[in-house]
Amino acid sequence: MTWDDPLSYLNTWSLLHTFRQHNLTDGEHPRGDVAVRFWKDLNEGVEQEDGRAVEGYDEVDVEWPLAMIFKRAYKSGF
Repeated sequence: MTWDDPLSYLNTWSLLHTFRQHNLTDGEHPRGDVAVRFWKDLNEGVEQEDGRAVEGYDEVDVEWPLAMIFKRAYKSGF
């Protein structure tokens, strides 16, 4: 995926749509709305770490780690 793709993906989240409905002026922020600001922060972090500018067409590997803990509850008598 390219660097532009995660921003498109963020814009599909229903939670983001709800946030925008409840925070109508967020889009007026000079750096963009919350999704754009988050995406820009990610880009800036990578630029600082890699020492070079990140372009929207640059390839990136994105991982969404998910840890799940399952617990089985036993009632007395089982």
